[in-house]
Amino acid sequence: MRPGTPPSRHFRALVACGLVLLCALASCRAVDVRAYNLDELHAADGHHHYSAALEGSLEYWFRHVVAPMLGPAQSAIGKKSKKAVKDPAQTCLEELLALGKLDITERYNRARAIQWSSRLCVDDPSLLSRERALYVLARAAAPLGRILPVPADKQKPVANPDAVSSALGSLVAASRPLLGLGEWTATAEAELAGAVELVGALNLDLDGARRALDVACGLAQRAGWEGRGRGLGELVTLLERTCVSRGIAHGLADEAPRTQAAAVEAAESVAGHGVLAGLLLQGAQRASTPPLVLERILERLAAGGLVRESPEPGAPPPAQLVQEQLQALYQIALGRDESELRVAAMSTLSALSGSGLHSLREEDWQEWWLLYSARPVQGARGP
Repeated sequence: MRPGTPPSRHFRALVACGLVLLCALASCRAVDVRAYNLDELHAADGHHHYSAALEGSLEYWFRHVVAPMLGPAQSAIGKKSKKAVKDPAQTCLEELLALGKLDITERYNRARAIQWSSRLCVDDPSLLSRERALYVLARAAAPLGRILPVPADKQKPVANPDAVSSALGSLVAASRPLLGLGEWTATAEAELAGAVELVGALNLDLDGARRALDVACGLAQRAGWEGRGRGLGELVTLLERTCVSRGIAHGLADEAPRTQAAAVEAAESVAGHGVLAGLLLQGAQRASTPPLVLERILERLAAGGLVRESPEPGAPPPAQLVQEQLQALYQIALGRDESELRVAAMSTLSALSGSGLHSLREEDWQEWWLLYSARPVQGARGP
């Protein structure tokens, strides 16, 4: 085209088409590709599929963004046949690693990362995937503030699948005006607030929380996270916190020591250093606590010091809390059968007890404990 010559109609059409495709590409989020592939790799119960229609970013864009824009013509490119997956556990791990690298300051990325990592840290049959999912979950939860890992409240009924479905159905219906499918009025605003409150009041286990987060973050992404959609955004944050809490609590009870150890790190990440005191006391009291889990707790205590004060309800006064932790370390050092674990406990005592002892001899620590435990504990509670 010569300088000064107006662009042809064909050229302008190509430019317009290119702009449409660029907009479509921008709307295709990397997290959606990861979520799609993880869904393809897993059955409803979490087990792996050995055949899946996995897609890369560009392919996902064509099939799920461009194809629906083509109307009836989309059927030719909108479907993909499943192919054999030689090692679904490894493929799942690779998808998790990609999920963990996403920008979690973007609200939608964070919600989807929490939704999937909280599922896989519990349901995936591969302990490597469960372990990695806990690290992804803890990273994604970083902007959410302090979260204590706890299961669903047993003092009241846990919402069953029908109750969750009913509440989510009301939420979707009440969100229609935000999506341009109805008139936004004072009544519509009140109905949305009521639906948000209904979902937020449910006593959710992990499955229910993940289902609710899936629906709520999809609605918030379409309606907007602020303004009229602010209530949806706040609900998403509440459900994210629930998924993190339930997921890490499950991880702490996992059958695999490596997964439990990862959950210890995740718990410290989301709940703060103070959570280690309870984990140490519980772990020392149970002979069945795997050595790897206790070693991980000792590592984290050595890195951050003894817990001097706990914000948990019913926690003992600071001096008593310190003594209980030292007693737990002493019990591990002299009471466990595993020599490496005993050495690790004595090394931790050397670093944290303030005794001046740097010994790996049991009799030295026995003598120290007799003297230390005979001292009155300031602020200790009476019987």
